[in-house]
Amino acid sequence: MRPFSQKLTVLAMALAAGCLGTALLAQRHPGGMGRQTPPRPAPGARPGRPGGPKARPDNPAMAVDRWNAMSSEERDKALAKLPPERQKQILARIERFNNLPKDEQERLRQRAEKLGRLPPDKRQQVLRQIERFSQVPKERRQVLSQELETLRSMPYGERSSRMASEEFRTRYAPDEQEMIRDLSQILASR
Repeated sequence: MRPFSQKLTVLAMALAAGCLGTALLAQRHPGGMGRQTPPRPAPGARPGRPGGPKARPDNPAMAVDRWNAMSSEERDKALAKLPPERQKQILARIERFNNLPKDEQERLRQRAEKLGRLPPDKRQQVLRQIERFSQVPKERRQVLSQELETLRSMPYGERSSRMASEEFRTRYAPDEQEMIRDLSQILASR
């Protein structure tokens, strides 16, 4: 199993590749990501709110899958719109994701879906925290990773209690506490 900080980095890369894949597909198919017919409303959708409140047809979690489903000609055409260095980055990220074990890919998809369901401001906050996390010195990142891994497996109530505890507040600087809170929201398994 990969260290937690590597999983977080792969999640960030998959999300970035997913967002790019979504943008590329939207450029190719301005009418809606390649759909020929309008999407069906989600169960419980209200009139005037297509797809319901939680539907995200352009969820980045599925962009890698859509990318993988493209023919090589479609991929080449989409990549041709980008600078060569960006093309290499995208291909490397997608390859890295595709080389993960299937269960880890699924966990990342679930986390990306969870991230995609967040309101845009909250989603940006989490993405900023992922970026900040990647810039923390390695030895401190390991400590934060251990805390995130512990919190990830806790039910919501226990997680909240842990983050409100005196031990948590004295062990982590305020900016680290904020980072852990934001990341634990998206990375929680429960």
